[in-house]
Amino acid sequence: MATVSARIDDDLKVRADSVAESIGISLSSAIGIFLKRFVAEQGFPFEVKAVHYNVHSMTDSDLTELAKLGVREGNSVPVLPPSLYIDPQTGVPKMTK
Repeated sequence: MATVSARIDDDLKVRADSVAESIGISLSSAIGIFLKRFVAEQGFPFEVKAVHYNVHSMTDSDLTELAKLGVREGNSVPVLPPSLYIDPQTGVPKMTK
């Protein structure tokens, strides 16, 4: 049996542990289930998209949020990995520009 190590936000791990426990499985089992589906689907078992923002139409607070996330601007359209668009508390995208 192999061991996989990943760095994730502490709060995300606590919340994921709680969800896994509530359905009667370990977080390790939940990750194993995801990986089995990942292999069976030959990719993510859900839709993953890149979202593009037009920095010229964003508010100062939106731009500040992107800067905090470490976004680099290229051709005036920064692109974040999909996971950075999701509010970790609600699972809802943080910005909808």
